[in-house]
Amino acid sequence: GRAVDVDSVRCLTNHMTQHSLWNSDPQTGLEGKLSLHYCVAAALVDGQLEVEQFHDSRAQDPKIRALIKRVSIEPHPAMANLDFTKGKDFLGMEVVIKLKNGKTVSRHIKSGFSVPAVDGERVHDELIDKFVRNAKRVLPQAAIDDCLARVARLETLPALGEFQAPLRHAAARG
Repeated sequence: GRAVDVDSVRCLTNHMTQHSLWNSDPQTGLEGKLSLHYCVAAALVDGQLEVEQFHDSRAQDPKIRALIKRVSIEPHPAMANLDFTKGKDFLGMEVVIKLKNGKTVSRHIKSGFSVPAVDGERVHDELIDKFVRNAKRVLPQAAIDDCLARVARLETLPALGEFQAPLRHAAARG
């Protein structure tokens, strides 16, 4: 489907999401980061939600601004009393998209892979993929591989400064 086919998007979620991602009229890319309305609209219009979607120019795009007005955040009845100290469905929500042709599609999104960042003993593959996509913007592949190797042995490193070495600017690395 295309964003122009969308009539409305209802995000049924918990009270913490409602209070932290409430901004329904973000004017800048930075404000867009704290707006579920913006993130949903930008993802539907652009087909992705990456660094580029949080540039100020994207926040002012008329197609995204029109769709933002059709996104709502509502309380999810089953999530009202979740104990977030136990991490249960921390970022979960039910997304209900009504299309202009009358059809409705919905999906339950479970907690995001960044909370927690590990799945058993391993870092989530999706989180590694996100890191690599973003790191490629500023680091050579060798430094990215070095970072991932250091993450894998983080608990055995003697000092955090050593962990940060591949992230230092080329001039600072010598």
